[in-house]
Amino acid sequence: MESQHPAAAAATAGRAHVPTPKTGQSFSTASMNSLMKLTTSETLVLLGLFDLARADRAATVGRLWEQTLLSRETVVTAIDRLEACGYADRAALRLTLPGLAVAVALASRVRRAERSRRLAA
Repeated sequence: MESQHPAAAAATAGRAHVPTPKTGQSFSTASMNSLMKLTTSETLVLLGLFDLARADRAATVGRLWEQTLLSRETVVTAIDRLEACGYADRAALRLTLPGLAVAVALASRVRRAERSRRLAA
C-alpha cells in the first residue's frame, strides 16, 4: 500500500484564507475540500498543475499521471471536474486564476506539513 501524498492530508488541515471563485467569500483550507467538494485525486491534480507551472514545464496528462501516481482516467476525470469548478482550463491544461489561488494556499500548507514532519523526525 502506498503512503498518502502530503497534499492529501494538507488539503484538510490548513488555515490560509482564499476566495471561492463563485462567491468571493473567504474560507480556510481546513474546510476547502468540503466547500469545493474536491476529492483527493482532484486536489493532487490541482497541485500537479501548479507544480508543473512553477517548474515552467508544459502540463500533459502523462506528466500529471507520473507526478500524482493516479491512473490516466482518474487524471482526466479530475481535470474535467476542476474545469467544472472553475479551477482549470481543460483546453490549455492549466490553472485558472481562482485555481491558482487555491493551489497556492494548498501548496503552502503542504510545505508546512512537510517541514513539521521533518522537525518531528
